[in-house]
Amino acid sequence: MNHTSKRKSVFGSLIKNLNDTWRYKIFYPLRNFELKKSAYPRFITWKLKNPLVVEYMTRDIAATECNLCSEESDKCTIIKDRHFERKIWSNQIQYKKTEYICENRLFNPVEKYYASGGEEGGMHFGSNATWEEAERGGIYYG
Repeated sequence: MNHTSKRKSVFGSLIKNLNDTWRYKIFYPLRNFELKKSAYPRFITWKLKNPLVVEYMTRDIAATECNLCSEESDKCTIIKDRHFERKIWSNQIQYKKTEYICENRLFNPVEKYYASGGEEGGMHFGSNATWEEAERGGIYYG
């Protein structure tokens, strides 16, 4: 019986190694495969896990009023990312959402950390620095 259990364990470990090899060296790279083409400020992405859709993103950087910052700061630098998508058989591009990132809130903890010599702030980016707006007027904070 000991000889059969050795065979089972050998075959079991061989199958497990083949399964791990399949998963980590073949399946995940194929599933997460992306083709990206960028000419700043436009980005185009095609993903193998969603092969019938091509995603587009445009980026604008502007100094405008921020929805998140207090009224003390007059102007913030805001990054505005507009996301679109289209089906590969269609020429019609559909709007998905607009993401905004406030650079003042994003980099404030790191700037405080460097300015105070490591006593305040932290080596992390700020939370609550982004918000989203949908085309139909709904605002989603994330």
